[in-house]
Amino acid sequence: MVAYRQALEEGKGVQRFKIDKYIEDIPALIEECYKFQVDYRRGIYSAGEVKTMIEQAARWLVEDRKVGLMLYGEVGSGKSTLAAAIRQMLIVTFGQRIEKVTALELSRAAKDDREAFSNLMNCKMLLIDDMGEEPTMVKSYGNEISPFVETIYSRYDKQRFTIITTNLLDDEIKEIYGVRVADRFNEMFDRIYFDNKSFRK
Repeated sequence: MVAYRQALEEGKGVQRFKIDKYIEDIPALIEECYKFQVDYRRGIYSAGEVKTMIEQAARWLVEDRKVGLMLYGEVGSGKSTLAAAIRQMLIVTFGQRIEKVTALELSRAAKDDREAFSNLMNCKMLLIDDMGEEPTMVKSYGNEISPFVETIYSRYDKQRFTIITTNLLDDEIKEIYGVRVADRFNEMFDRIYFDNKSFRK
């Protein structure tokens, strides 16, 4: 049975990227990238508002957690900034390639460029910003498809590293995408909820 289990493990493919060094530094590295993102947009960094979310994101990156991370909650609360900070930290510190796309851009790619859409759907690491802002269905070469749902199904099946930001809550996800997608979300994504007020002035 041991050999059988090894054969099963070998057939699983690549495991989700997990940080295994500089573990104690990860929250500070993410925070520095978060500050950089805020400075880039000429904002004012307020450590107290997002410190807990940064620490939760760091734990997701270094512990054996779910394959995906969903940052959700209030508009303007720092979800996209934290996602960008995580991506920047992984690129700069660990040399990881992480594709970034908005949910709307994902839909456009599915409609206009199937190769680009396939590359996004199947890439090793993907950040999808603003889930819920895209059309749920698009026509591609005469066929109606749901690009976001197809992407989630594919990444769920292959257990690919995926970060999503959204303003949608659980009931809204179920209403827009259906029970099956909502159920996969529960299994696929750890979640960080942002309940602070908008930073945008």
